[in-house]
Amino acid sequence: MIAGNGSLRDKINHELERKNLYSKVKLTDWIPQDKLPEQLNDLRFLILPSRMEGLPAIIQQAMACGVVVLATPVGGTPDLVKNEETGFILDNDSPGCIAKTVIKALEHPELIQISQNARRLIEREYNYEVSLRKCEKTLCSTLSRN
Repeated sequence: MIAGNGSLRDKINHELERKNLYSKVKLTDWIPQDKLPEQLNDLRFLILPSRMEGLPAIIQQAMACGVVVLATPVGGTPDLVKNEETGFILDNDSPGCIAKTVIKALEHPELIQISQNARRLIEREYNYEVSLRKCEKTLCSTLSRN
């Protein structure tokens, strides 16, 4: 599944049509927030070959659903995705690298453990209560400086 409406959508649509891949690849619009867990639960991998990111919520959401993440090490991604521990780091965003890493992930003997590690990380470090405490600490620290 490829989700979104980015600038490459027309090109991707053309390639899927040209190569007759619609039976293997589903192209869909952005997924509404309330439908995201349902969609993520149907995936085995989330591949995010970004060149620039902050701390992508989609990675956290996928990990919380037990989806194994393959992502480039940009922005805050390496804080979440530890190679072969909580996901897989893509060396770059090339199709060859992505394919190689997908095969590596599919063949990894501890793939279920990696998925469980990722989910536990999200439950432990990014749950509502922890996030609230981090915000409170930041606000108190900021206010105490003034």
